[in-house]
Amino acid sequence: MLYGKGTVQRTHTFRDKTRLVYTVHYYLTPQGHLVNDIGISPDIIFKETPELSCGKDFLLEKALQYLASRERNPA
Repeated sequence: MLYGKGTVQRTHTFRDKTRLVYTVHYYLTPQGHLVNDIGISPDIIFKETPELSCGKDFLLEKALQYLASRERNPA
């Protein structure tokens, strides 16, 4: 599954209320590849479980668990 948008855009509104939308930046991978219309795959994919989704921010909980495990077991 791929996520994300690969551009930063700005809008200029003219006096007659027409608008121009233009791209000012592109997001690139560390290797210099464009990600727009392609996306990137996440490094880590979490599966939601019922006990983690009951009123909590599921992704935040998983991210905190992951970071805590990395602190205990640095690479």
